[in-house]
Amino acid sequence: MKSVNKLTVTYHDRHVRTLSMPPDNRLCAFQYNKDWLANGFSISPLDLPLKPNLFIAKPGPIWGNFGILTGQL
Repeated sequence: MKSVNKLTVTYHDRHVRTLSMPPDNRLCAFQYNKDWLANGFSISPLDLPLKPNLFIAKPGPIWGNFGILTGQL
């Protein structure tokens, strides 16, 4: 079975960006879409401020996944 290493992040049908796992499968990487930067909000105030930077998750305390809220809000 092939593992999935990318997840499309959307909010009410708006594309936020793609959350991806690098080849070492240890820490997630994320960067906001330009349109989201102009009219969106931080999807994880702990680790993903609304900035154009490429963010690499820290190993803890949330096991390298930024603490992003999942599910339907």
